[in-house]
Amino acid sequence: MMRKRAVPIAGAVLVAAMLATPAAAKGRPTAEDFGNNLSQPSMYVLGEGVTAIPSTAPQPRVACDGAPHAPGTDGVPATTDGYWLQKTAATWGGTCVTASQATVRVDWGDNLMGDTALKAGKVIRVEVGLEALTTSGGDLTPAEAIGYTIVNLSEEGVPDRLAVYGTADTVGSPSPVMVWDHDADLTIATRADDGSVSDSFTTVATAEVNSTGKIVYGFNWGQKGDFPPAGDYVITFTVSDDTTIASVVGWDPDTMERHDHSVSLDITLSASAGGGSHAR
Repeated sequence: MMRKRAVPIAGAVLVAAMLATPAAAKGRPTAEDFGNNLSQPSMYVLGEGVTAIPSTAPQPRVACDGAPHAPGTDGVPATTDGYWLQKTAATWGGTCVTASQATVRVDWGDNLMGDTALKAGKVIRVEVGLEALTTSGGDLTPAEAIGYTIVNLSEEGVPDRLAVYGTADTVGSPSPVMVWDHDADLTIATRADDGSVSDSFTTVATAEVNSTGKIVYGFNWGQKGDFPPAGDYVITFTVSDDTTIASVVGWDPDTMERHDHSVSLDITLSASAGGGSHAR
C-alpha cells in the first residue's frame, strides 16, 4: 500500500507550545474508578482535520491544551506526606498537545530488549513506546517538555501492580514527549529457519497511561491454555501514515527492521530454564 510521507514537527512551534507556564487544572475524571494522570509530556497524533481526542485513546484527566497542569490546582490537597497519588481524585498533567502528524523513535519494552531469556508457556508482555522527535539545527532530536516526576511510594519488594505512585509537585528536567497514534497495529508471526513467516495474527495496538504517567502501548501475548510455544517470532508494530518512524532505541540490524511506518523485532522464546539473550 502506498503511504504518504509524514514531515517532522517544527521544533520552534513544538517547544513554544510545550514549555508553557503551568496552568490550573481543568476537568474531572468521569469514571468511578480513577485512572492514572498523564504526568509525562504527551502528544496525540490525530490525523488531518481531527481535533478531538477519540475515546479509543488513553484519556488525559486534565485539558490537553499545550500547557502543564500542576497537582493541587484542582483543589485536591496532597497527602500528609506531601504527595498527590495516582488513581485517586487528584488530577494533574504534564504538557499535552494534539497534532496532525509526527516523527518518532520507537522504544521496545525492556523485557524484549534485555539479556534475560524469554520463556515459552507463559504470558509475554509486549510494550512499545513512541517518543516524539523534532528538528533542531537540521537534525532530528528528541522532543522534550515539562512533566511532573512520579515516584514509587511503596516499600521495597511490593509488586509493581500493587505499588502506590505519586508526585510531590516536582517539575523534573524536560522529559521525552510520548506519542499516541490514531491507527497503530501489532502483528506477531512465527519465523522459520529460512526467514519466512507464518501463522501471523494482527490486533489493534491499544495504549494506556501507566503508573509513571506515561503513554505506553501494551499487549499481553498468550493466555491460560493458549500460551505461545517455544520458537522464533517476529513482532511488527505499525503506525498510521501520519506518523513516521525515524529511528529505534537500541537499534540492532541483526534483530530489527525499520520502515517509515513500521518496525519489526525478532525474538526467541526458550523452553529451557537457562539464561542468556533471547535475541536471535
